[in-house]
Amino acid sequence: MVTTIKPFFQINTVASIEVPSQMYDNDPESRRLLWFLLGGKRGGENRARIIQTVRVRPRNLNQLSNELDLQYKAIQHHMKILLNSSLLVPAGEGYGTVYMLSPWFKHHIEIFDEVCEKIGIRNLLRNSH
Repeated sequence: MVTTIKPFFQINTVASIEVPSQMYDNDPESRRLLWFLLGGKRGGENRARIIQTVRVRPRNLNQLSNELDLQYKAIQHHMKILLNSSLLVPAGEGYGTVYMLSPWFKHHIEIFDEVCEKIGIRNLLRNSH
């Protein structure tokens, strides 16, 4: 099985690399990254809420701001961190840009769920059904 990954620094290109998915199974670096972004830094809960929201359906910054009841500037700040960490990827340009989970992050989503559970961040998906 092959996973296609688009690095965050190639946002506006169609280039991507293909990496065998077994290279990322049980990846300790992924676990450390998620613990750092969600549990080790201020704003981790808001970043988790953003991830949970775009996991359901891609959204733009304004939609995220309204749905999560956060200031637009706060969403921009968290989005920059999530993009630089290659957890989310943009689609489109300008105001209409929507954000979604990166292929790499989709492959590691169970680690995200585990980290959220351990640090007490409730899963919006489980509570919405």
